[in-house]
Amino acid sequence: MASDGTNQNPPDDSFKNFLTEQLQAFNMASGGTNQNPPDDSFKNFLTEVKAIEKRDSVLTSEQQIQRLTKPGSSYLNLNPFEVLQADPSADKTELKKKYRTLSILVHPDKNLEREESARKAFDAISKAYKLLEDEDETKKILQIIEDAKALSSKKLSDKRKEAKKLGNLPIEEDKDPELMKKFVRNTTVKLFADYELRRKQLERRETEEKKRQRNEEIVEEERKKKEAKFKDAWEKSRTNRVDNWRNFKTGGVSKHKEKYQKTAFKPPTLKPEKR
Repeated sequence: MASDGTNQNPPDDSFKNFLTEQLQAFNMASGGTNQNPPDDSFKNFLTEVKAIEKRDSVLTSEQQIQRLTKPGSSYLNLNPFEVLQADPSADKTELKKKYRTLSILVHPDKNLEREESARKAFDAISKAYKLLEDEDETKKILQIIEDAKALSSKKLSDKRKEAKKLGNLPIEEDKDPELMKKFVRNTTVKLFADYELRRKQLERRETEEKKRQRNEEIVEEERKKKEAKFKDAWEKSRTNRVDNWRNFKTGGVSKHKEKYQKTAFKPPTLKPEKR
């Protein structure tokens, strides 16, 4: 197939292993008893795969920038092996080599005419490499890739069964390595997107839950403040009431008695009766 410079699938040795499994499955679906695929057809298939990989591994700076920034790249770039065009089985040395090669190709300083896009591409490469430096993150990523292969295998098996019923074997993916690679790649991209969506939903729920809990804490804090303020005011008023009562019983009553004690009784003045 001729290259149009837009289809850039990463070279992938693990894909060859997957391909072997799928050709074996196709052979069995076709009624074969030998699980090994026919030598000639398998060799031809792998030859085409190598040609595709060779084509995709020599992209120019412009093509690499376009690959990493085109519409939908935000989903494609969720798979760091896809970003670095590296096989999932690649070791740290190989990954570092891929990272350096790509980062030089898309570096903004070397692509001034498309600096903004180059910066986005460079950031995608840096993020991918950083993810693969983290062993825990790498394990999660490899698990998603394995899940995608299992899902692809099941989907292809279902397609073969349906095609066999209709007498339409082989299916297109078994005839064309480009289509097979595209099928697996699309399944992988979708699975990464699904996992990312779930992660964001979980993150959003956790954020909302933390916000809800914080709001409850604020309400409780305000309630306690009001309660403490009320108690404080009540204690102060109670003290005042007690003091007033004491003053009334001591100072107030004494003065009242003292007033009556100091005042002598004066009988009314008698005036002589006039006749």
